Amino acid sequence: MEKNNKEKLEQMARSRQQGKSVEEVIRDVLGGDIGGHTEEIRETVRGITSEADRLEEKYAGIHVCMAVLQEIDEQCGEDCAAQFRRISDLKYIAGLRNLKVSAEEVAGQGMDTEFVKEMLAKTHATEQQMAAGATRQQVEALRNELTFTFPTEKEGIAQMMAQAAADESWTPVLEKAKEAMDCLSDKDREDMMVMAAALFLSEHPEISAKAAAATAVVQVAQSEGKRNMDFIWMAIPTALAVMVAGLLLMFIAAVTGFSLPFHLGAMTVVVSGTILSVMALLAVGEAAYEAVKAAIPYMKKAWEKCGPYRKKAADKVKAAVACVVGVIADKVFRPVIYWVSNHAAPVIDEKIFHPLKDRLERMLEWLKEKKEQVVQFIKNAAAPKSEEESEAEEKAQEEDFACTQEEDEDEWIVENAEWE
Repeated sequence: MEKNNKEKLEQMARSRQQGKSVEEVIRDVLGGDIGGHTEEIRETVRGITSEADRLEEKYAGIHVCMAVLQEIDEQCGEDCAAQFRRISDLKYIAGLRNLKVSAEEVAGQGMDTEFVKEMLAKTHATEQQMAAGATRQQVEALRNELTFTFPTEKEGIAQMMAQAAADESWTPVLEKAKEAMDCLSDKDREDMMVMAAALFLSEHPEISAKAAAATAVVQVAQSEGKRNMDFIWMAIPTALAVMVAGLLLMFIAAVTGFSLPFHLGAMTVVVSGTILSVMALLAVGEAAYEAVKAAIPYMKKAWEKCGPYRKKAADKVKAAVACVVGVIADKVFRPVIYWVSNHAAPVIDEKIFHPLKDRLERMLEWLKEKKEQVVQFIKNAAAPKSEEESEAEEKAQEEDFACTQEEDEDEWIVENAEWE
């Protein structure tokens, strides 16, 4: 019976651990056609990781969002169009990352995750069309939106494991896994990225070797959780970054052998555990591999404990959509779009200044088609909380929302809707 992808990855790691070169094991397991791309894959991996290292060293001690914006300024100079495109790309990628992390929370709050995905994609496409004529004011507005979508803390499996370690009964298992991962060298990480990229390329020959390599860099670094992911994204060539963001779910399916829906849940942890266990096998051998495998169930339990973290990501998803149909000033959301009674067309409230009004005007036809989802979003984004929910959110240092509805015009006015 043909081996599944996880078994292929393990076989490559065992052969590499026993002394064969990565090039040899890729040819042995995946065939000569894929092996012929190994050099290009490795060059791409090295280029991205070395650039990420440079950025991380350059901006040590600087808040990552400010660092990214400063780097964009250095790369693009005074070219507003180039700045607008780059910020738009990073904002879209950050939005997809937040949605992936918080899909269950977003759905639980009554939002349609497919609508949110469409909204993020439509907004990005519209911004790219606008870029050629972007003004300095529009660039600044987009920069402000990017700050809303950026993660406020490190992501990755390492954070989950740290939270899980608070339960003493898990400590021995997790400590063994940590010891195994501490043995990894930079060469081990690079070889893992190359093998994972080759496996992904073998499953999806329609993509380029560079795209497969960049996708593997992101997923392996994210699984290990020790790298600043924002610098990884900044290091990926602009032409590849958005494509890679869209390929990540396909990568997970290729490496684990499962076809995944968007609501990943614990599958994100499973793929992280798969990557980590194979990396341990690659670097140290069978004992380390078994130690990390034994930790995977505890990683799943750790993920269940990360509710406040996922909730923050869900709030950032909500803010990303809110920026399109409204404005956020002093952390308060003001919708500038509504539907007048008995009319299908949306209306922009001219009394409220929207710095990216041009974007909203370009999207009005699409928003008209999505009326039900947009109206529901505005209602849910500002829905009053129950006493129990309010107390729980206060404990988690989350914000509260309140909403009033004017029945005659079907317009929602949001009061005290604060966003981080």
